[in-house]
Amino acid sequence: MRTRRSYQSPHGHRPAGPRGAHVTAATTMMLDAALVTAEKGAPVFRVFGVRHRWCLCGRSCESPGKHPMLPGGFKVATTDEGAIRRWWTETPDANIATHTSWCVVLDVDTKLGGDDTLAALEREHGALPDTPHILTGGGGVHIYFAPPAGVHVPNSASKVGAGLDIRGPDGYVLLPPSRHVSGGEYRDDVMYPLFETPLAPMPAWLVALAMAPAQRNGHEPAGAETDWAALLAGAPKGQRHAIALRIAGHLLGKKLLPREVETILLGYAARCVPPFDAGDVRRIVHDLAAKDAARDSSSEQPSTAAAPSVSSPVIVCLGDVAPEPVEWIWQDRLARGKLALTIGEVGTGKTTLTLEMAARMTVGADWPDGGRAPSGDVLLLTSEDGLADTVRPIVDRQGGDSRRVHVLTAVRVEGQECPFTLERDLPALNTAIQQTGAVLAVISPLSAYLGSKDSYKDAEIRGLLTPLAALAEQRRVAILGVMHLTKAQTRRLLLRAQGSVAFVAQARTVLVVGESADTPGRRFLASAKNNLGPAAPALAFRIGNAGLTWEDTPVEGTAEALLATDEPASRAECRERDQAMTFLRGLLADGPVASKQIMADAKANGIAQRTLWRAKTELRVNAERAKGQTGAWYWMLPSPGPGR
Repeated sequence: MRTRRSYQSPHGHRPAGPRGAHVTAATTMMLDAALVTAEKGAPVFRVFGVRHRWCLCGRSCESPGKHPMLPGGFKVATTDEGAIRRWWTETPDANIATHTSWCVVLDVDTKLGGDDTLAALEREHGALPDTPHILTGGGGVHIYFAPPAGVHVPNSASKVGAGLDIRGPDGYVLLPPSRHVSGGEYRDDVMYPLFETPLAPMPAWLVALAMAPAQRNGHEPAGAETDWAALLAGAPKGQRHAIALRIAGHLLGKKLLPREVETILLGYAARCVPPFDAGDVRRIVHDLAAKDAARDSSSEQPSTAAAPSVSSPVIVCLGDVAPEPVEWIWQDRLARGKLALTIGEVGTGKTTLTLEMAARMTVGADWPDGGRAPSGDVLLLTSEDGLADTVRPIVDRQGGDSRRVHVLTAVRVEGQECPFTLERDLPALNTAIQQTGAVLAVISPLSAYLGSKDSYKDAEIRGLLTPLAALAEQRRVAILGVMHLTKAQTRRLLLRAQGSVAFVAQARTVLVVGESADTPGRRFLASAKNNLGPAAPALAFRIGNAGLTWEDTPVEGTAEALLATDEPASRAECRERDQAMTFLRGLLADGPVASKQIMADAKANGIAQRTLWRAKTELRVNAERAKGQTGAWYWMLPSPGPGR
């Protein structure tokens, strides 16, 4: 991904300007960056720039390079092209700021320990989602979020935590390539560039901290009491669930009956904006009451009143462990007694591929690259695909025995059918595996069966997957989870599986499914991780009316290499760039053309300015000023080399 530094001349030099004019790299770079930002819908305005570590306001100010140039501050921010061109033509070295009316920004000041504070908060609440990052000129980070609907997030300084500031609708932040008084430059984080990475919703826990009443000296006053009446009056979206948990826990702790707590909470839910779901209320009360009952039951068990219990180590001597070979179901891809994952973007064929594997096992067919699948039954949990119109037809088309595929659709709890969750129903899964004699259990998608656990909290996910992996080993069954990939294409492949990294860390093998960028309809199955042996070679397949068919020979390349070019967004970017290159070649074929005319023609043809600049760089287009003119820039194709 390119950062906003790419607005400089593609040849790395600064074109000569008219005699007496002060032309710097920032002259066009700041203006271009401001225009691109406005084109994306983010309003911009000028703040004083810095030169030689002094603010260009000319005074000894407290916020060098950060305070607005015009009265009204961020209220004059605009997306109007004419105003932006006028501003940065008048003051080409002005820094760029945006009014944060379209986002909420978490400002991490590393000098005040903000990075350590954020790390501690993430350990407690879960990792932040993939969202745009800007690296500030002072060494900090600006993390952008979509503003929570119906919630006015106020500006704050260190209220969320030491070194963590919030900028909401009443604030502003600087944008690349603005310069910091230290000499550093604001720039995109290449992993999460602004305007190329979708704004993630602001996590509920961060909203709650940002909206919490200001505390004194970092602590609540001694003896302060919770205003329960204010909490019961309702809450905005983003806080409803957290406050409902707090109220329910408080009332159950006061020994109110669950049905009484539910009645009170339903009134609270109706007063929320928007109203909180009644089903969520009942689940909260049910889960908390069940935990209280379990805790009370354990406390009633006989115990000695002597010293508190002390843990003691359980040690196994490795010399007493008999070595065992890995029992592969599909060599180097799927093993008995182990947890595995199949990951891929939506629409890449994960469901068809997984059911094709299951179909082979029901009849003991050969695998596409050699070896025979063990004949056995398959247990399936699926929340996304219809059994009659999707699952059964795929198994039949692939030649499987549908009588050996068993679907766990629900569990029975206290006489009522309930959705299966790994959090509560692992004993039921154990029973289902025993009853069916399954050799393979497929959970698709894995994220649909987590219960109340947060898929981004590492500790919670490990708490679910560790006993699941133990069950796989105990029953000698392969458990295959299916997961989607995020769109953060600059991240490492294994880190793109949705949710906590604990998913891919716990799995012993990870298979990835993707599409070919070069050949429509061609797809890959590649090994992204194998803790049990060497990575299996990648295989290619197609999905058509006759079902899934495999190519005869393996495909060269790792999962990372194959999927680096087969992602939908990358293909779209390549198509757009190629179209822009064709446009430029045709426009410049007869000689130089004014850059202003090129920009206008490109816009008329639906070509974004960023794409046009990439095409310009690819074609090595030169940009020069016409002799005797002060403002007209012309683009031209490079001169052909000798012998061409």
